[in-house]
Amino acid sequence: MKYGYARETGDHDLALQLSELEADGCQSVITENQKGFRELNGLMTRLDKGDSLVVWRIDKLADSLTELNVRVEELQKMGVNLCSVLEKFDSSKDSGVTKAIISQLAELEK
Repeated sequence: MKYGYARETGDHDLALQLSELEADGCQSVITENQKGFRELNGLMTRLDKGDSLVVWRIDKLADSLTELNVRVEELQKMGVNLCSVLEKFDSSKDSGVTKAIISQLAELEK
């Protein structure tokens, strides 16, 4: 199943994210306000191997690059594909490129 996740932050409202996720073919979209990740954490418990988690932009998954790296590793272990509409990547098709890029960004944060 293809799940969308939209998170409202100060600079991006939900309407834009929701329209992009719908256009990308997400069958279910979960929304979150900018405080915390309660809805995302709940979604993570429902994801199954082979599912896809689609975000409008990768930074919607975490508040820091280190946290993002942990989230990406968790999705990989679960066998869930990670896709980003804006950055135009799909972890099911990039042979580890997504993970490598996020790992490099996390190193820059230190």
